[in-house]
Amino acid sequence: ATLLGAADPQALVDHSSLDFVAPEERGLVEERTRALLERGGSMPPVELRLVRPDGEERFVEAAATRIDEAGEPRILIVQRDVTERKRAEAARRDGSLFCLKLVEKIIVGLEEGGAREKASRGIGAVAQRDEADIEQTAERNVVSVRNYLRTVGSEDGAGRRAERRREGSV
Repeated sequence: ATLLGAADPQALVDHSSLDFVAPEERGLVEERTRALLERGGSMPPVELRLVRPDGEERFVEAAATRIDEAGEPRILIVQRDVTERKRAEAARRDGSLFCLKLVEKIIVGLEEGGAREKASRGIGAVAQRDEADIEQTAERNVVSVRNYLRTVGSEDGAGRRAERRREGSV
């Protein structure tokens, strides 16, 4: 009842589950229902959009199985609310799309105005250095990080660091 926005389950008694399925998806649900009634068995889960009486949309993963009750075929539907998962997926897609568009704008801006001029306005002195100097600095940084990781990763690395601190070499 909560999934469909009803405070009391009794409010749903006179409604078909199809009443809450988004109009664009009712054909699929009717087709699956017909197949279950004719052949029996069960249907694998499918994602559907439900529309609550207040207009809010919820997403569910619904599986259905035909059962017989007092000789009459019935369909048992199990629905799992996946609305939050769908919203998280959409937010992740939106975030990725935002980042891609931002990078694209940066690249286009750099190509249109010349990378060196744009960079020099944004980061000043770094753009004024020549490529060889930048590469040497990058290589020194890589070597420093490698050495640090070797020291930290060794069994007596912590002891050697403490000893060097006492000696004043770190």
